[in-house]
Order: sequence, then structure tokens, then C-alpha cells
Amino acid sequence: KMIKVLITEKKGVLESILIEGHANYDIYGKDIVCASVSALALCTINNISALEDNTIKITMNDNEFKIDVIKETKINTMLLNNMIKSLSQLEEKYSKNIKILYRRELW
Repeated sequence: KMIKVLITEKKGVLESILIEGHANYDIYGKDIVCASVSALALCTINNISALEDNTIKITMNDNEFKIDVIKETKINTMLLNNMIKSLSQLEEKYSKNIKILYRRELW
């Protein structure tokens, strides 16, 4: 088991980021990979929400966190790309615990 991050783009534009699963790096409450992913996601959505209204939609369940881009803006694109870059750095260090996948639709 691991955290899976599915990034969906359409015509080169970011549409959504789905984060699901558990890292299983350590026991619940002490898992630094899960904590890092949660902190990155929450910090990103809090920053977008503080700077802009109604440009993203958030859906959260027990094992799932999804960010849908409602309206592409310079700010949310910059912040979401920064989150993706940071998640990619986590993936490099903890490849057994987090995997990033891309779905790119060309039309």
C-alpha cells in the first residue's frame, strides 16, 4: 500500500489532483510521509482559498482528497504546480510510499 496521486490534465491544463491511500511508512499518527502529503495539500488549498474565491473545489473522504480546478488562474496554477513539485520530491525520497501518476488528455 502507498499514497497514489493522480494528476489529470486536459489540453495541457490542470483539471484535478486526486490523493488517495496511506503511505504505510510508519504507524498511524507517526507517519511522516502521510503527514507531509497532508500538510502540502492543506497548505496549498488554504493559500488558494485565501487569495481567490471559487477557483477550486475540494472533496475529502477517509482515504481520499481531491482538488478540482473550476477556473484556471495564475495563482492557483502556480500554487498547485508548487504542490506537485513538492510531492514529486517526496516521491523521489519515499518511492515505496508515494507514487504520482499522470492522466493527460490531448482533446
